[in-house]
Amino acid sequence: MNERSLGDKSDLGVELKSNIFKARVANSDKNRGKSARYRLIAYLKITDDELHLLYVYDKSSIENLTENEIDEIIINSLPKDESTKL
Repeated sequence: MNERSLGDKSDLGVELKSNIFKARVANSDKNRGKSARYRLIAYLKITDDELHLLYVYDKSSIENLTENEIDEIIINSLPKDESTKL
């Protein structure tokens, strides 16, 4: 397993909500601008130093996710005890 230490939370991308991050990841199959990237939505569980991948989408297929759509992804992806803490 490839483990990497994070310097701080900013290494995870933009923090959308408490410990929920959105990051851009290059798509090597496409070579054109920011819309050719993937977006990752991830949840950082501080107590166990775990990063949970919640959702990945292709920016060229979905322009933007609304706050409500992100909330729905979080609620549906996290265990009930975790999603109620947000």
